Amino acid sequence: MIILAAITGCASMYSPNADLIDNIPVVTMVGKKPGNDEYILFIPKGANIPIHFTIAGDLISAPIDNKSVTQIKQDLYIYKYWASLDGRSWSASRDLIDMPIAINVGTDGGKVQIKVDLHKI
Repeated sequence: MIILAAITGCASMYSPNADLIDNIPVVTMVGKKPGNDEYILFIPKGANIPIHFTIAGDLISAPIDNKSVTQIKQDLYIYKYWASLDGRSWSASRDLIDMPIAINVGTDGGKVQIKVDLHKI
């Protein structure tokens, strides 16, 4: 059991090679998804990124379901738990992108804030 846990833990530490982009299909955001889950998602700088935001549940009497569009300032490649700015040098997504989510409720209502920054490397 300990060996299996160690192997599983090490597998999550695997970092893709620089040639990954040469061996796996690259799909552009809002493009056609391949038949399997083995692909790199490419989000080009300035491309429209659809965002779907919902709030629902037992406590909510009027669910919110909003769709909006945003863009990013530079190219971004995503492969499973990994992210890259050039498609060659990969980092764990959490090490490259900082995305804290803040949810507050006060006398002036509710506020949901998602900030998306690159970690300073």
